[in-house]
Amino acid sequence: MDSYVGWKFVVPRWAYSMNIASAHVFLSAADRVHGIQQLQQDIEKSLIQFRQHTAHGRLDSTYWFSNEFPIGRSDQRVQLVESYSRVPARKALSEYRVAIVTGEGGLFQGYPEVAEPSYLILQLDCDPMPLRLAAYFLEELRGLEEYIDKYILLERVLKRFQRENLRVTPRHIEEIRAQFERYTVNMHKSVFSTPERFEEFKRYQNRPVQQVCLSYFCQEAMEALSEVLRRHGAVVHFFNPSNVCEYPMYFYQANPYRGEVINIEPSRYMQMLPFSDDAVCVYSQLFGSDFFTRTCPHTEIGERLHANAMNRLERELTLIAKTYTAQRDVRTMEIWETNNATLQQGTKVFLFIAEHPELDSNEWMLRLTAARLEPEALEELKKYQHTIKAIARDNQVKVSGDSTSVPLTETILDKVIADSSPHQLLMTAAGMAATS
Repeated sequence: MDSYVGWKFVVPRWAYSMNIASAHVFLSAADRVHGIQQLQQDIEKSLIQFRQHTAHGRLDSTYWFSNEFPIGRSDQRVQLVESYSRVPARKALSEYRVAIVTGEGGLFQGYPEVAEPSYLILQLDCDPMPLRLAAYFLEELRGLEEYIDKYILLERVLKRFQRENLRVTPRHIEEIRAQFERYTVNMHKSVFSTPERFEEFKRYQNRPVQQVCLSYFCQEAMEALSEVLRRHGAVVHFFNPSNVCEYPMYFYQANPYRGEVINIEPSRYMQMLPFSDDAVCVYSQLFGSDFFTRTCPHTEIGERLHANAMNRLERELTLIAKTYTAQRDVRTMEIWETNNATLQQGTKVFLFIAEHPELDSNEWMLRLTAARLEPEALEELKKYQHTIKAIARDNQVKVSGDSTSVPLTETILDKVIADSSPHQLLMTAAGMAATS
């Protein structure tokens, strides 16, 4: 029989294609511990090959603690702690139930609520440093016999963190102190807040927490993680990707425009995870004025994350187009002297980035714009392609002194014009209409 054998039960291969595994069996405590250890080892083995490709330490812009705490205004509902009351309880007959949080992800806000029903907690991040800091906090907390002042605990952790990580500077230490202060002052139910809350942590302190360094936008890594969970009969019953999908530029950088119609759904790799039927998912919006943390069932998480990503995309694209329009009065070339106000957003984006090659963080906008051009916008872009290329080349020389390499603006412009067809563009337009 084509099946997977492990730890006194057999899971048919067909079960892997389902959203949940079919391992509803009784296991002894020892079997459970052994099974989770095997799962952890398999996760490490399966994902190590992607670490160098997806880990991006960004010490200059690191969020050391969860963003999702109250920030003082009643209309800004960023508060992850409210979601913990909805964490599904452990079942007498169940799979290995896994919780996934992003970065610190509010782990210290709701550790007892998440740990009690979970056989394993996974902390995922593309930056290894917040994961390492969280691991140090956990080790210190587990070593304590009784509650101590949170600032004494912090200094113990920081001393070790700086000693064992040469990239950490005194400036980073001060940033961590400041973020820790805001975090603990605003989160009254953190494990640092009271002796009672510390005792709740100690009750579940031995629940395994595994740090996993990968990017949600790496297809191969997410496929590997999802497969290893299924292979071990594990399901995700709590998932907090935070506001990851508000950084869709990472998705478009990893999936450059190659002439085909791109399925612009940055959250789609997360939907590969094997969720339990009762899984609770939490997501946040932390850009713009409408800050929030919200909870939804796993059947809705893809749609919610997609909408969050599109909100950020539209805001960024509109800002670029408006910036270009505001600058047009100082242009001297013919293109800005005739019918400038009627240019479509796609042309404005290409023109703006051609004009500002130093803004390499905006290169992902070219890929996104190229993937969304409708026939009318493509025809306009064709009309101005030679002017756009000339601007891109001139400004690349000014910024880098390099007159030999082809600017990314020109590369993508050539591909979108050469590879696109009316049928393909209509498909893109239809896809945009379906997801708007």
